Amino acid sequence: MLAVYLTTLLCCLAVSHSAPTCEDLLQPLDQVDFQHFQGSWPLIAGAFSNQTDVDFFNSRESTTISFGEPNNSSEILFTLAFNINGSCQSVSDNATVEGGSFVLGRMNKRGTFYNTSSDDSILIDFDNASETNRRLYLFSKKREVENEGLQLLSAQAACLKLELPLQRDPTKASSRKSTEENHMLIPHTSFMTKVVH
Repeated sequence: MLAVYLTTLLCCLAVSHSAPTCEDLLQPLDQVDFQHFQGSWPLIAGAFSNQTDVDFFNSRESTTISFGEPNNSSEILFTLAFNINGSCQSVSDNATVEGGSFVLGRMNKRGTFYNTSSDDSILIDFDNASETNRRLYLFSKKREVENEGLQLLSAQAACLKLELPLQRDPTKASSRKSTEENHMLIPHTSFMTKVVH
């Protein structure tokens, strides 16, 4: 996956001295390999289309998503954990896999995976059929992004007409697991509208 993506970008640069096109920069995955994506992924940067989403992003000290082991060929458990004012909370939903995307039924969200320049990072575009807002998230096992990676994310965000990416503080502790009191299996969509931003 990584080799193909980098080869494509290098070919585009070799053919033309101009910058890569948005089609080159944003290449959706044809198929999701959840064996690779399984486990926890800290959020390191995000780009948004409006100030409300920016405020939600800034209100959290850290955010982590995780994908469980697939229970069949098209369904997997998705968990979102986050820290707000030192309190760890998490929510879960069943994700239905559709090619290079997954649908969170109770959250009423669709996540689309894009190729990245590193095997230890994933790039997801979250959208909602009833909204015009777009949200582009970069997650990484390294918990930080280098300058080249941030420049690439900025170019990808520009293709989606999003503001410049905001970065997470890598020194903040991630919220991997929560207690039974603050974990919930998506009780209703309105709550998730506030959570997944």
